[in-house]
Amino acid sequence: MLFTKRLVSLKKELESHPLVILKKFNIRSPQAFDLGIYSKIDPTIINFYTEMDGFEIEWDLKDSYEDRDSYGNIQIAPAGTVFTKPSEYIDPRYLGFDYFIAEANCGLWFDPKNDSNPIYFKDGDDNYCPIASNFNEYFELLIKSRGFWYWQMTKATPKLFPEITSPEEQEFFQKMPLLFADFDPSDFNKFNS
Repeated sequence: MLFTKRLVSLKKELESHPLVILKKFNIRSPQAFDLGIYSKIDPTIINFYTEMDGFEIEWDLKDSYEDRDSYGNIQIAPAGTVFTKPSEYIDPRYLGFDYFIAEANCGLWFDPKNDSNPIYFKDGDDNYCPIASNFNEYFELLIKSRGFWYWQMTKATPKLFPEITSPEEQEFFQKMPLLFADFDPSDFNKFNS
């Protein structure tokens, strides 16, 4: 129940935060799932889906007037969605699991020869960029970021113009320390694979 405990702690933190409105919190009950061709996979993600069938967290700032759905959004898909063969338009090695926003998501990179599956960020143009070495590392970053809007950009190094900091990254590094006293920016250095 390690994952559930961490999420319940996060829920309590967000509910008690004076500047935050928790809009959605849902941990789905575990379901039987078939790994199919993905049987050689990071055991941490198997443990996660044995404990729960994904979860949703959405939060906003109480006095936010910005034109976006929310400041924090985590949408971890059910196992049945993750371990289904992807459509012909998606690289079959990529198993998306965090659909935090419509045009981008994160998922694990499946290599049947290796049970260490790095986590990748996939942008709206179908560019893939590694952001964590495994699911456990991604989950830790997810908790530390509280699912802040586009936090994944802080870890991704774009192939085109890698030296440029995106507006999403700038906002993350400006607002997180103001909202969360335990925020440590060094947790969100660019990922080096």
